[in-house]
Amino acid sequence: TLTCLLAAFRALNRGQGRQLEDIEAARAMVAGHEHCTGKVGVVGFCLGGGFALLAAPRSGFAAAAPNYGEVPARPEEALRGACPVVASYGAKDRMLPGRAARLEAALSAVGVAHDVKEYPDANHSFLNHHSGPLAPVARVLGIGLHEPSADDAWRRVLAFFDLHVRTA
Repeated sequence: TLTCLLAAFRALNRGQGRQLEDIEAARAMVAGHEHCTGKVGVVGFCLGGGFALLAAPRSGFAAAAPNYGEVPARPEEALRGACPVVASYGAKDRMLPGRAARLEAALSAVGVAHDVKEYPDANHSFLNHHSGPLAPVARVLGIGLHEPSADDAWRRVLAFFDLHVRTA
């Protein structure tokens, strides 16, 4: 609902709220599973990418993969002590211009291991296959899957998670 969406945006802007508590609860549940080594990664897209960045320094994650997510207002302060981050952005994304460079600078400044890439031919939501009644709207807005960028981004995320999450 619209109320839930607005609450999520407020939590993202404040850097606190039920959404972050839910992410931590999910991390703890997965980490405690008998088939888990205890290392857990977090992946988010768009709004979820912003939450993945907020969770990175505070929730015991081994790696974070924000994809076209909002960068916190004071990124150096917010990302100090974060787990390693692999992030992907589209250069044609009009909703989040300059976020890749801003994130790269902040992670470098606070010494967080990272791989941030901006894809020149990709727009917002370039990792997603859009279908259903909103697919034509996405095409008109120029958002959605850009297969070459998506393939490379997934390759990077999986390799990064192999290094930081899968290894014991």
